[in-house]
Order: sequence, then structure tokens, then C-alpha cells
Amino acid sequence: MAKVIKPDQYLIIIGSAKCGTTSLFDYLSQHPAICPSDPKEPEFFTEHRERRRPVSRYEDVWPAFDPAVHRYALEGSTGYTMWPQENDVAKRMLAYGIRPRIVYLVRDPIKRIESHVNFRRINSRQRASFDDSFFVDVSRYAAQLDPYVEAFGAESIRVVDFAHLCADLNKVCADLYDWLDLEPHTVVDSGISNETATLRKSQLERSDTLKRIVRKLPPGLQHAGRNLALKVVPYRHERVGLSPERNHEIRQLLREDVERISKEWGVDVSSWGFDDISTDDDLSRPNQR
Repeated sequence: MAKVIKPDQYLIIIGSAKCGTTSLFDYLSQHPAICPSDPKEPEFFTEHRERRRPVSRYEDVWPAFDPAVHRYALEGSTGYTMWPQENDVAKRMLAYGIRPRIVYLVRDPIKRIESHVNFRRINSRQRASFDDSFFVDVSRYAAQLDPYVEAFGAESIRVVDFAHLCADLNKVCADLYDWLDLEPHTVVDSGISNETATLRKSQLERSDTLKRIVRKLPPGLQHAGRNLALKVVPYRHERVGLSPERNHEIRQLLREDVERISKEWGVDVSSWGFDDISTDDDLSRPNQR
């Protein structure tokens, strides 16, 4: 019998990449009424689905979902907020017939960009560059949210500051549980997951061709092969950072969007280095106060 998940039972972390999405996914998964997807990032509604689990029905990425136990089906695909590389994701969700609750994590965009570029360099031999507009566009947080507001309404969205998640994860999770009408639940802190600075990769894992081959192997062989490769051909990454000139240029490019995420969504951007922007509670969306 096909699994039935109601349209309003989906809880989707849509990004942003390198803002703590894996950590929040792990924390929210601890609630007994929330069923995590397998994998964490099914990327079902994106066009570039290299990591997508091959399923015909969206519901099938929750093999453990039990309607008698679970109130929400949780996933966390960061590709959902990579416009303009990924277009019309919100429209595809709407056309599929779901009415999800949406969580979106943000952080200081300069730190996000530096983390994202270094992450790409660690995971691939393709030399990600700070000159690539893609990394700037992913940091246009307010613009990335616009299609979701249009499709599902602002009341269906919660914006979470990565700094707040790091400072008080139980408060962040408690607020989200309350928004989801779930019973309180204490979260066990397992630390920030998938942190760029702590990633260890082998030279073989950085080959896109080899990665596609390895994904077809049984999980046990994947794990054993990775451990062997780490010992034999480890990759030692040298972190790269923005030049002062590119840093300044990116701040100018993002200034308008940072002002929007502050005023429209109530995000405190005072520590982001955009000096004359401050949160105006009178303009922030009611559900973010």
C-alpha cells in the first residue's frame, strides 16, 4: 500500500547552504513526531539532482513515516534556494500539491560565501572561485525567499539565524516546535554537523567521476573504501578567503538584500558589517517577531 503523507505534513529546510542546515535537520529529527527523510537532501524538486534519491514519488523518501506516530515529514535540500541556478522550485512544490512548513537558515553572507567556496574546493577538483556570481546569488536571502512567499505565504515560513542556533539551539528548536504545534522536546546537542573546517576528504573523493561510481556501491563498501582512501591519498586543504577588494564589492552587491532580510524578516544583521542597516520591527513580518 502506498504511503500517505498529507499535503500539510511536510517540513522543509530549504537552505541556505553552509548555514547549519544539517545540524538543524539532526536536531529537529530528535522530536518523536518528526520523521527525517532518507537521505537528508533528496533534492526532489530541483533540476540538477546528482544526489537525488531515485524515487518516483516524493513520499518515498520517508520510508519510516508512520501516520500514527509522525506529524511531520522533514527534509533539508539546500538546492531549493540556489536561484538562479535552480529555477521554479517553489512552483514545482505547489504543482505537486504539497503545502509545506518552510524553515530557512541565514548567516553573515561573507562567512557563508567563504565557507561555501572552501566546501566546494574540498569536495571537488573544480576550482570554485569567489569571482563566481553563484556564491553571491545564493546569499541573496530575501530574494531566495520571494518565490516561497508567493507560492505559500509568509506565514508558512520561519527564518532562523545560524548565530542563534549556535548560541541556544534548544530555544531555536522550542520556538519551531511551538510554531508547528508540537509538544516541547529537549534536544541533545551533537555539535555543528558538516562544518567546512572539520571536513576530511581523500584525493579520490574529490573526483566527480569516482563519486558517481562509489554511490552505486553498497554502503559498507563505500565506508571501507573511504577510510582506506583517507589513509592512502589524503587531501590537505589550504583555506582560501576573500580579498579586501572582493569583500567590499560583495558587500555592495548584497546591501539591498541584507536590508530586506533585516526589515522584512526581522533578522538581526548588526554583526554582519553592513553598518547603517538595523532591524525595524514595524516592517518585519508578523510571524518573525
